Amino acid sequence: GTAFPGISSYDRRLVKGPDGYAWLFIDNYVSRINPVDGTIQKIITAPISSLMFHGRDLYFYGGTTLSRIRNIILSNGLQGDVSEDGSITAYDAALALAQGRGALEAAHIAEQAV
Repeated sequence: GTAFPGISSYDRRLVKGPDGYAWLFIDNYVSRINPVDGTIQKIITAPISSLMFHGRDLYFYGGTTLSRIRNIILSNGLQGDVSEDGSITAYDAALALAQGRGALEAAHIAEQAV
């Protein structure tokens, strides 16, 4: 058995993203901390797991699961601006689905749409 059956095991370290921010889970939100002023930005709701970056892609892993959000950090700095037109809209969420990026990534983009 396990000592604390209600507590899942995951890597709780801060993860430095390609944007220079520190990424971590706060409650059920993937969040990032601005290293300059310490502000915290909620990025997406997700099941708590371990985080890692490969390039601009964010991976969630733990147990037997592995999920990815492609290009969570884009060249223009706007997360979710798939069309790279300078804004995040429902079009970007639809474009992500059309490109086969997956429902998790499209939901992340839709949460940010203006």
